[in-house]
This record gives sequence, C-alpha cells and structure tokens, in this order.
Amino acid sequence: MKKNREKKAGLWLLIGALLFSPASLQAALILQIVLKDTKQIYWERPVSSGSVFSLTHLNSIYDAPVEEAFRVDDRGLIWLKALRTDSAAVLEYYGLEEVSREWIALSRPLGQLSLIISSLGEVTFRFEDAEIPFFKLLPNGTRVEIRAVSVKQ
Repeated sequence: MKKNREKKAGLWLLIGALLFSPASLQAALILQIVLKDTKQIYWERPVSSGSVFSLTHLNSIYDAPVEEAFRVDDRGLIWLKALRTDSAAVLEYYGLEEVSREWIALSRPLGQLSLIISSLGEVTFRFEDAEIPFFKLLPNGTRVEIRAVSVKQ
C-alpha cells in the first residue's frame, strides 16, 4: 500500500513538473499594427525573439529616404537595431557621426513604435513576405502603433 502511494505521489510530481515547467509557461509573441484611434488591429503575425522587421520612409525634417531595422526581444520590446540612409543630416539627427550608405548598427530600446501616417512620409512596413505601404492604404493623420504582445500558449 505504501509503495502504491509513493508511485502516485511520484506521478503527480512528474505531472506538476511538466505542466508548470518554464517551457510550458512561456508566452508566444505577436507583432501587431494597431490603429490607435479605434484600437483596431490592422495586421498581426506571430513572431519569435529575434524577429526583424523594417520601416522605410522619408525623414520628415530632411526629406531624405531612411530604412530602419527593428528587432523584437524575448520580452516583446522593440529595438532599433540598424539604419541606412544617404543623408549625413539624417545620420546627425540620429546622433551618429559616421557617414555611410551601408547599414549602421544600433541598439536602442523603443518598447513600441508610434507613427502618424502621411503621404509625404511614404512609410512602408516590411516583415518576411508582408509589405504594407501605409501611405497608400491609410488616410493622412492616421495614428498607428507597432507593438509586440505576449500571449500565453
């Protein structure tokens, strides 16, 4: 009888360890584009830690093309990881002294991104096979948030 109770206790310990292990408690990450005024999810896609997306746009001050690369970390924070532009003025705007037409590595935590869409800014979002030219699809003045949210599996 005692052996039977020990087996059951061992079985319950094993089940508990499997159900509540760190792997089972991990949350999935979803990259979302949200229309801020209506809180409507415009686009979303599952992502993993390290996923990269980009934005291309015209800098609103210098009217120069810029491409920015962002990375999602395991906590769902968005980091500006690199940028590319031909404009020395834009690089200075970002606080960079080097002038290069190649990708310049950065590591700036942003959390999430808030944008106001304008046909003048020509903002386009890219992730894997998705390409969303906001400036062609959304009215001027639309406020957009790009964020990564955790969803328990």
